[in-house]
Amino acid sequence: MSWLALLLFSVGLGDLLASTRPRLRLLGTAAAVIATTAAWGLAGLDTLPDAVALGVIAVATCLWTLSTPTAERSPLRARRTLAALAIPAGLAVAFSGFASPVGGPMASWIAWLAVPALGDRPAGQVLMLAAVVLANLATGNRIVRLALVAVGARPPRLTAEPGQGPASEALRGGRLLGPMERLLVIGFGATGHVEAAAVVVAAKGLLRFPELQAAARQEPRAVDEVTEYFLVGTFSSLLLALGSVVLLA
Repeated sequence: MSWLALLLFSVGLGDLLASTRPRLRLLGTAAAVIATTAAWGLAGLDTLPDAVALGVIAVATCLWTLSTPTAERSPLRARRTLAALAIPAGLAVAFSGFASPVGGPMASWIAWLAVPALGDRPAGQVLMLAAVVLANLATGNRIVRLALVAVGARPPRLTAEPGQGPASEALRGGRLLGPMERLLVIGFGATGHVEAAAVVVAAKGLLRFPELQAAARQEPRAVDEVTEYFLVGTFSSLLLALGSVVLLA
């Protein structure tokens, strides 16, 4: 699964760099592709299939970068952009038998590290862990937003109260809470306690319940819209986290 790890690493790093400086998105993507190429070399992935996979990863990262700025304008664009990431990810899994195991200087360095959390994990699993953590930050948020647009779950449009922000911010903090909840679930899964993810789901529901009640009182006709937005966003985020846990198994 080294190819999938490199794909997630490249896209995740590119989106993370772009999120800090949106105007330098292309520069961040170039830096992510260069970093992925360096990781490819350090991991000892030097066969012809590995080289072809690296080229596909670079193209997929660029396509993702070029399509995401306008992807949220319509459900069709959102679906196409999600497919631009899902297709190369599926190909990386389908042809993973051709991928070389992670070795080279990267494997030697990981074996040399005395990090208790890593334990005796193979170098390939450590690379995948780094990749899924990166992918669940800025990229995870973008995938969740695209999933909301793709199914037509629009942000809640409520009447803004005096002194408050825009009405579309009725459910605030998602961009920060999303990565935090996904990283918690990944952490639980990586340590063999994935059942503890239920605590995350319950805590988020309790935290959001007062906001949903307030939305219902403020605009009863919009409660279904707010609930759909919350549920689709939450379950999309959790599915990403649980999928990452499966990759670490």
